[in-house]
Order: sequence, then structure tokens, then C-alpha cells
Amino acid sequence: MTSEIIGLFLENPRSLNGTSALIPTFQACLPLVKLDQEVTGINDTIKANAVIVLGEMIQGIRAAQEHGISIGTGPDSALQAQALEAHWVTEDPSATRSGRTR
Repeated sequence: MTSEIIGLFLENPRSLNGTSALIPTFQACLPLVKLDQEVTGINDTIKANAVIVLGEMIQGIRAAQEHGISIGTGPDSALQAQALEAHWVTEDPSATRSGRTR
């Protein structure tokens, strides 16, 4: 992320609370990188582009962490593998969002 983009995450005049969060969507490229090309049906160029995109996404997450930008998750296909209540955990890993302990 450029310093301008980082600045907009940290001070976004169009945001409800003045800041923005980074919501990475690995599902867009991770299968193309990790699965065999025979499974995905992609060619070498598309695979190479997916590797580049994944690397940029990881660098963006690292930059967000370094600059105190909130990082969240969205309702992509990876969340379907677990109950939403199991996903939304408070800072206390023994409590769920509803307050019930595990």
C-alpha cells in the first residue's frame, strides 16, 4: 500500500467512524495458486498472475498490521466451512460474540 492509501484507511472522511478497515478476500486467488492447474483449468499466465496478486494481498495485510489499520473478514466462501458464531469471537478466545463461553 502506498502512503496515500494508508492515510485514507487511517483518516477516511467518508467513513462512518472516520477510518476504514481492510477486508482481504483470499478466495479470489488462493485456489488458483494452491490447487493444481489440472483442477482449476487455468493456464500458466493466469497462475503467474494469481501468484502476484496473492503476494500483493499479503503485503497489504502486513502493511495494515504495521500501521494499525483494522483487518476484518467478509462473507466469502471460506466462512461457509464454519458456523458464524464460531467465527465472530471477541478478544477473549473463550467467549463468543453472544457472550456464551465455549
